Amino acid sequence: TSLPEIAGDAALYFDPYNTEDIAAAILKFYADPGLGAELIAKGKERLKEFSWKKNAAAAVQLYEKVLGERVML
Repeated sequence: TSLPEIAGDAALYFDPYNTEDIAAAILKFYADPGLGAELIAKGKERLKEFSWKKNAAAAVQLYEKVLGERVML
């Protein structure tokens, strides 16, 4: 899935088809009072990796590579 690529280490992952795995993730979250704050902080850092401007620049680079010429916006 794309979730690890997007969330990185800022999320708890579990098998959505395994109820024991889901329960373990929920218990882990509630057993560790600092885990929520830690995931939020990591999530805010991950957000810095994604922006419309950065995404547009990557798309332009790809178009330039494919077209073999400079694209003007």
